[in-house]
Amino acid sequence: MYITRISHLLLSAIPAAILTASTPALAGVDGYVELGGSAVAGSVNVELVPDPHVALRLGMGVAPETSSSYVQSFRPVFPIGASGMIGAGAHQLELGGTYLANSGNTWASNGGPALYGPLVGWRFTSPGPIGILLRATFTPQFQSGRRFYDVFPFGISAGAHF
Repeated sequence: MYITRISHLLLSAIPAAILTASTPALAGVDGYVELGGSAVAGSVNVELVPDPHVALRLGMGVAPETSSSYVQSFRPVFPIGASGMIGAGAHQLELGGTYLANSGNTWASNGGPALYGPLVGWRFTSPGPIGILLRATFTPQFQSGRRFYDVFPFGISAGAHF
């Protein structure tokens, strides 16, 4: 009877250990608003942070459509990116990249419908269960292998880290 109880406890603990090991916890989730940056005019973003040094981004923003050096309209765009953070503590160097999908053929006359580019920036995340997130980034955009000059290559962001 004693052996039956021990085997029952062991058998019930094994699935729990496997489930715990196969579902790692997130280091956090970030939500922020960006002015300029990867989405060109601005965006609202959510980042999954599986590790304190990695962030996976998905956003929705707007980008201007220009003609003869004035803005004709704005189109929805969707920045998708990944970044790695270098450094310990609240201040970190952020290095990554972003692919900017759009809702139409926004930049077709310039070689294609999407932009992509590197991201280099400074990131501040205050400690605590709900922290402040601040970012300043340099985000030059490229299209079909050449620099896309119609966009401002800098962004500033503010939000929260959960």
